Amino acid sequence: TRYRLNALAPIPQMGGTFESGLADRRPVDFLYRARTSARSKPGAEGRDSALLLAALGVEDVAVHTPDSSEYFRDTRLPEKFEGLLPRVHGDRGDRIYRLPYSGLAHLIDPSESVTESPLAAGPPALRRYLAAIHDPKRPPPPLYWPSRSRMELHTPVSRPQLLSVQFNYHPGWRVTQDGKPVPTSADQLGFLLARLEPAAHSHVVLQFQATRETRLFGWLSLLAWTLSLSLCARALWRARRPQGV
Repeated sequence: TRYRLNALAPIPQMGGTFESGLADRRPVDFLYRARTSARSKPGAEGRDSALLLAALGVEDVAVHTPDSSEYFRDTRLPEKFEGLLPRVHGDRGDRIYRLPYSGLAHLIDPSESVTESPLAAGPPALRRYLAAIHDPKRPPPPLYWPSRSRMELHTPVSRPQLLSVQFNYHPGWRVTQDGKPVPTSADQLGFLLARLEPAAHSHVVLQFQATRETRLFGWLSLLAWTLSLSLCARALWRARRPQGV
């Protein structure tokens, strides 16, 4: 399902056709753990998978039971979410369950960030983070996406906090608070963290800029295309030139 969705709909996903091009392989490992429930104790498979998926910002999870017409049924124990998560779709062996979800951007305290890998430390590494991002007393700031490479939000910052955004960290992302650059890093989920200063009202902008590596290989790609097209044009000109001239 996730491979077809990549081709048919602009839905952010944990896996799909982009897996082979990831610079950070953790999303593949997290998805494998959520699908297979590897290292989970018997009876805790659904809970562990749900906690991991919720921490990764997943809103819905689709599974295929043995009755499904889907050939690629890659979720071990597809019934593990039944009774644990609300089922929002069920038809002919295909099921979709809803996970706790509160947006992709959150203000958290430094002590609430994920500092241990959940693959090694297990669900305890996620509990403080999940409690923070799903705290009803701390609604997430609205996130505005004017383009794929830019995000903006307006929010008060009552104390030094971290802006946790549930998408992969990349050095190309630049974050500013009221026009001033702020330091960024990655947590153990591989997500972007930006350190914000207290302010009654902050305008935070996340802008993606091409890195030197991206620009270098962009120019190399342009050079290769130019050379290839030039050689093709030369070959066509020679083929069409009258014989004996």
